[in-house]
Amino acid sequence: MALPTVKNKDITKYSQPYFYKYNKFGDKDKGLHSFSIELSVKQLETDFIIFQEIKEIEHWPISQLIQRELDINRSNQIAKSYLLQNEERLKMFPPLTVALIPVDNEGKPLREYGDGIVDNEIIETIRNRYEIGKDFEWEKKSSLNGLLNFTHKESDIFGNIIWDKSKIHAVVIDGQHRMKALLKASIEEKSIYDWLLSINIIDLHKYISIRDNYIESKDVVYYVRDIFMDMNNTSVAVDLSKRILINNNNPICLITQDLVEEGDFDWNESDYSKFNFIPPQLIDWNCKGGKHELKKMTGIITLSQVIEFAFFDSKDIDKIKNTKKNIKNWRDLIESTFSIEKILVTDGKISFNEYIESYYSDIVDEDEEDADESSEILFQYDNEINLLIRDQFNNFYKTSFLAVYSSMSPFAKNYTIAKELNLFNNKDNIFRFSRMTDKKLKSLSELDNIEKVSKTKLEKEFNPKISELSENNFILISVMGQKAIMRFIFKHFMAINDDRQSDDKILNSTKIIISKFNKFYDFLQSTPKYKSFFQLSHVMNHKGEIVLEQNFWEGIISKNNTIIYNKSGMDSLIYILEFIFDIKEEKENKAIIKRIEGILKGLYGKEYSKATEESIRINKAKIDYLIKLRKDFKVA
Repeated sequence: MALPTVKNKDITKYSQPYFYKYNKFGDKDKGLHSFSIELSVKQLETDFIIFQEIKEIEHWPISQLIQRELDINRSNQIAKSYLLQNEERLKMFPPLTVALIPVDNEGKPLREYGDGIVDNEIIETIRNRYEIGKDFEWEKKSSLNGLLNFTHKESDIFGNIIWDKSKIHAVVIDGQHRMKALLKASIEEKSIYDWLLSINIIDLHKYISIRDNYIESKDVVYYVRDIFMDMNNTSVAVDLSKRILINNNNPICLITQDLVEEGDFDWNESDYSKFNFIPPQLIDWNCKGGKHELKKMTGIITLSQVIEFAFFDSKDIDKIKNTKKNIKNWRDLIESTFSIEKILVTDGKISFNEYIESYYSDIVDEDEEDADESSEILFQYDNEINLLIRDQFNNFYKTSFLAVYSSMSPFAKNYTIAKELNLFNNKDNIFRFSRMTDKKLKSLSELDNIEKVSKTKLEKEFNPKISELSENNFILISVMGQKAIMRFIFKHFMAINDDRQSDDKILNSTKIIISKFNKFYDFLQSTPKYKSFFQLSHVMNHKGEIVLEQNFWEGIISKNNTIIYNKSGMDSLIYILEFIFDIKEEKENKAIIKRIEGILKGLYGKEYSKATEESIRINKAKIDYLIKLRKDFKVA
């Protein structure tokens, strides 16, 4: 029976009410809680969205991104081949997982839900409209601003929830393809609108309440990303680039996220020297095959690989086997590079050394080598260490790292081209288009004339110019090149535990190296015979009988004009850079000689008797060429 009428309030911005059962997973107080509800496909369409449908999502900072991009073809295929086929077949989807994301007036996520009080007239209007009886009491003050929770008087595990959609987005974080498949199928078969399905809405308010916590980043989105990461690590794999962007428990991922985190930067500021991040317009967010496309300056996977090589000595932190030797080596690497011991001691926490020693005190390794091979247990440690590593990187290296991209000529030209074409101007449509992935860009339709001009400008002017720049500097722009350059620059500044070292000193030294490199680069570009030096096909000897003798880089970092992506190749490239800038004077590099010898044996057979002798001769010819190049540069 309807309740007595009251003055009705406008509740069009509210969702429908959903009857729920309150579930818990894990510890009854500290575990994860969720509202389990049943609803129709029509209700799903009305009150729930997928992540990329959020308004202005392309303007969100990277720290607030959660979910991988929708593959519309995959959703359509599920609808066509499963939902719309064989009516007699039993069909079922597992429950979708939904997160309630608090947003501001512009639709961007907030760090906290905050407190919310709703007036009685709103409550009574909702009661009347949906006939929610007096057996259900509503929370007059909730830590979830915009969420109304009517709990049953006799059992608080049952109730009705309803939310203000202008303050909270109900985002499907697991099952977006299933959701879109259902909606696609319902267009062709209207009866599917009435199908029922289950949803689990994650309730994070117990975690998000304002509290004293040294980890300031643990806000709503932080936890949602964590849950999404965990769910997808135990099911279908998420693309590596997406895992890097949402992984909160790996220092390399955390550093990579910070390097592309624009926060609430004012894009009216076009001076890119003030960017405290690598602009998203220059980043490949997918990196197919682990490498960025040449129409972008760098990529998410590329950056993470650069960080791992230059600062973590190519060690995969997530794959350190649980032996004393490995743990000690990791401790020494982290301490020498990031100096976190004094931070912990200053904060009155257990020292880094004590923490590590207490961790491996019970590990017995009778034979370190055997233990390393046989151990299936990976080393795990408190995430506070990861956050400290990230903070120390930001304190000492980040500004210098970014300066390499924005100031070193081959990379800086990317910024110049982007600025000239208005990619950094948020008032131009090209700004919005340039921040989209290729898949999103191709899906755009119904553009007005101005938008079409901007899209064409991006595809026909910006992309070709960047691609040409990348091809002309392929060795430097490649994954190998970026790794080698950063290692070349920063390996001289790793001992930051020296109190005399500082971020200003590192930055000043980096600027000196960049200035020297830019002068060298300008010399190459102004000298016809050296202009193609950073291309794999650069010829040093037109009279050579084989490619090894003709092309400078063949046998150093490439074979058959293709880069060999391994540590030996990167070390060889670093060696070349150090030789050019008078840091190394050794005229024989054993790794290069060995690689040339291997290529010769591949050409003439394993029994080629002159392989060693010839490899030394060819290596000498390459070094002599470098010496001549260096001499011409100094004279110029």
